[in-house]
Amino acid sequence: MPRLPRDIVYEVIDWVAITSPDSLLDCALVSRQWRPRAIYHLARIYRHRISTSDALYVYLQRIKLYPCLGRLATTLEIAPDLEANGLTASYIPFHHLSSSRLCNLRRLTLGGTLRWI
Repeated sequence: MPRLPRDIVYEVIDWVAITSPDSLLDCALVSRQWRPRAIYHLARIYRHRISTSDALYVYLQRIKLYPCLGRLATTLEIAPDLEANGLTASYIPFHHLSSSRLCNLRRLTLGGTLRWI
């Protein structure tokens, strides 16, 4: 199968990262040529703030399905947005954070108001 020029692959994946970031996992599976750029964007996305327990659950489900994503995470910020999500956003299930799945995690930042249960 002929290979596309690298700059075209980068343009396509950069566009997907902006318009449909949920499709980056699919891009990573297209070919070996597409994988590094898609993984680059996925790692950048996973440095963002997690503001609800649902968002944390979705993130943990993704790294369970795709363990390479968990190995990419170096920074995880959990900061519930109580104004937007109500009181339920203050509960974060920390028992789901696994050092085996997040083996390269170097910084865990807790922000906002958390209920320690």
